[in-house]
Amino acid sequence: MDDSSPAVDAYTTFTSWMVGLHFNDLLKKGNNPGLIFGQPLYRTQASGAATLGTNRATLYHLEGYYRFRINDNLSITPGASVLFNPEGESTNATTTGLVRTTFTFYLYFLGDWGLETEASRQKAYTTLRYQDK
Repeated sequence: MDDSSPAVDAYTTFTSWMVGLHFNDLLKKGNNPGLIFGQPLYRTQASGAATLGTNRATLYHLEGYYRFRINDNLSITPGASVLFNPEGESTNATTTGLVRTTFTFYLYFLGDWGLETEASRQKAYTTLRYQDK
């Protein structure tokens, strides 16, 4: 495509933003709830051959989740999200739900990491476990 061609005259501007809250150890150690709200990619300006279209309601996304820590190796996270004004239609909202299960495994290479004693293995396990959160 020739960029100097007068037929290629389309410019557009998109915006997107998000804010969120996340809480550590709410109600029980290792449990983490969160709430996210924002605007998915949204075309705010268009010029030249680009047009904004007729459906112009602003999209918003709301999501909540709660991570239940079952033990050191298993957590279950139910969540729900709502997309307000999908496709620019203000009379519309889409809701989805999910359940995520996370299995965590730690592999130790005792000789390579200097973890020959039980105390050094426990210290490494604690360090790795809390870096993951």
